[in-house]
Amino acid sequence: MYSNEKNPPGNFYGFPNKFTKYLWRFTMLRNKLKRIYKSGIFAGQSLERLSLKILNAEQVKTSVSFNHKKIFSPSFIGVPELLLYPPEFDFPNSAPLAWQQQLGPCVDLERKEIITENLKNFIEQANLEPSNRIIYCSLGTLTDIHLGQTTLKTDFINKCLQIATNNPKYYFIISSGDDLNKEGDGQMFTDNVLVLNFAPQVFILKKADLFMTHGGLNSIFEGIYTETPMLIFPLNKKWDQNGAAARAIYHNVGIKTNITDSILKIEDQISTLLSNKSYKEAIVEMAKKMKQKYTDAYFSDQLDKIISFK
Repeated sequence: MYSNEKNPPGNFYGFPNKFTKYLWRFTMLRNKLKRIYKSGIFAGQSLERLSLKILNAEQVKTSVSFNHKKIFSPSFIGVPELLLYPPEFDFPNSAPLAWQQQLGPCVDLERKEIITENLKNFIEQANLEPSNRIIYCSLGTLTDIHLGQTTLKTDFINKCLQIATNNPKYYFIISSGDDLNKEGDGQMFTDNVLVLNFAPQVFILKKADLFMTHGGLNSIFEGIYTETPMLIFPLNKKWDQNGAAARAIYHNVGIKTNITDSILKIEDQISTLLSNKSYKEAIVEMAKKMKQKYTDAYFSDQLDKIISFK
């Protein structure tokens, strides 16, 4: 994300306002100081110099300069870019720059996934009663990087288990990653909780009424395409999860909360998302717009533009 004083940086939880430009100025200054510090630590071997060395080693004849007016890694000035971030999910005033093309979120709803009989049976059981609700909870594949060696993830899973106990009509499918032993994969702690080491996310989201997610963009867009309202738990302030949560709230497709929140608060937010129809209506409308726009023909056209860019 490049500097845009009308919209807050993507790694901040914030909304467009009169203070946005100062937030960007602070971010740019902080990033500059980081570059100076890293250059000193690594004896001048910055990312830019290493990139130029690679280009020279590959005998790529080019004169390039770097654009640092953005949040994350620097980019090459004038080199065409494909954006997988749809403007429909962004704040207003977020048009692509001259060298950028909007490719779209590239969600594959038909991808092949491993569906176990245990999972199928659990979903069938949940669907026996119309008032039951399926809640899918996944905090991503990089949780240890985001949270470090802490008990926050297991504590959060235990909160979900307690919420399931308190609400027998909530059927939880929890993707736990490596927090369970292999022997625990597919374990049912209660009749309405299924915990998996690895979950076929798209398959489950198509069946789910609510998606509890860390706010990674791949998960966010899969939640939108499957029309599943989201309860978002950003885990890392350095990445784009807080910004994604802010945009989800702006478009009324989800609610932001914290992994350390109390059982009572999380329970209340789940109830709000399941009972307030406006969240479902908003995400259905957003999914419709994206699916109509980002077709195979659209992708082909955008790729042709980027290839012919000068």
